Amino acid sequence: MSAFTELPVLLTIIGIVLLIVEFAVLGFSTLFLVFVACACFGTAILQLVGLLPENLLWSTISVGIQTAIFGVLLWKPLRKLQNIQQAEDDQPNDINGIEFRLSSNLSPTTPSQHNYSGISWVVELDGELGDEQNQELAQGTLVKVSRSSVGKLFVKPVK
Repeated sequence: MSAFTELPVLLTIIGIVLLIVEFAVLGFSTLFLVFVACACFGTAILQLVGLLPENLLWSTISVGIQTAIFGVLLWKPLRKLQNIQQAEDDQPNDINGIEFRLSSNLSPTTPSQHNYSGISWVVELDGELGDEQNQELAQGTLVKVSRSSVGKLFVKPVK
């Protein structure tokens, strides 16, 4: 229990808790807690090396100054990291790849319906398949979902 009375150890624990809160609870949405956590780690290192006295006043001053420094240095790279998104057509999708039998005939001009996971989906032939898009599929044909969009499943026949 004496570890909690030493300021560098306490600052390290505070830094770890702040990072856990930032990532687990807030989902990396506020970068401020990351800056304060880095400042806590930096202050703890300075105190362990002996460059900074181990008292509350100097710890508070050091954490404040280092928070500002880390904020200036890390703002743009971390903000850029936050804004990275996948392309709209490359989103993870559990529906792609499922197979089912058509409940009605399907052609490029006549869509079908399929109930999956409590939702009634419009089923269409996948237009990215080239020559196969001009074919008509009979009721009961086994098809596989190749891609999907809101309310629509694009399928191709299973060979």
